[in-house]
Amino acid sequence: MALAAAQYVANVARISVHGESFTLVRNRRANVENRLGMTPASRCTISYRPVQMVVGCCALLCAASAHAQQDTVVVAVVRADSADARAPAIDRGLTLGTEEASRTARLFGVAMRFLDADGLARDSAGARRIPVWIIAGDERRCARVHAALLGTDATIIDAGCRGTAEPAATELRIHPAPGDSIAALSTVRGDSAARVLLWHLSLERFGADQLNDRFRRRFSAEMDSDAWAAWAAVKIAAEACLRARARGASPRAVLADSNAAFDAHKGMPLRFDPRSRRLVQPLYVESTAAGATTIREIPPATHAP
Repeated sequence: MALAAAQYVANVARISVHGESFTLVRNRRANVENRLGMTPASRCTISYRPVQMVVGCCALLCAASAHAQQDTVVVAVVRADSADARAPAIDRGLTLGTEEASRTARLFGVAMRFLDADGLARDSAGARRIPVWIIAGDERRCARVHAALLGTDATIIDAGCRGTAEPAATELRIHPAPGDSIAALSTVRGDSAARVLLWHLSLERFGADQLNDRFRRRFSAEMDSDAWAAWAAVKIAAEACLRARARGASPRAVLADSNAAFDAHKGMPLRFDPRSRRLVQPLYVESTAAGATTIREIPPATHAP
């Protein structure tokens, strides 16, 4: 009976859960509609005329499963432009991140939803209440998100925008500042083709090999810096939301805490510098000498207080 009630509610009601409104259609298989309510379509079906009774049954079912799923957390994701050469890698990183974060959240009784922001009216009241946004793309695309969220409490995590301006007060960036990249390159001599990376497929320590394996199995491709930055942005956003919920705080407050640390398989707790608002992390320099490619880890710079 409880199952029938749940099926009925899932097909006839318009409900609001945690501020989100859902329109649900009637169950054509079990019931038929008339002007007075619902009547049985055939024998052995259950008729629930008063809508209040159905809602009451739903409430009982929800209460019984409260420990299994107590809340819904929503994070908006703005994906890279399809014309961007980095788009496939960024999209894979976002996909793996959202899949893993959703599974982790369920362990804590939380339903975590990642909404594709391209389908949202970013100036709507509902969109402006989403606490964390993950963005990637060209400067104009990212600037539109910033403008739409101006004056809100939302935190933006930049997973690969091409803008060169310093991060805004409500923005955090995964990629290093240009100065940090230049400093990392200065450690290599005689290789003009050397480049700074956030990630490499050869990394093995601290669970890096496991992350590379998961990515490879999921996409039949190798995780690169763009994919890692997108994955890390989602992981950090999800962890911040879960910590905020546990503490009764906002994700923005958690992310603004200079002591908040996140693990992303780089061998050290990663934090956002409160001044630069960028992720403090090891970098990797790829260089070639005598025909052999080497990957050298560069520890994060120590900034004076």
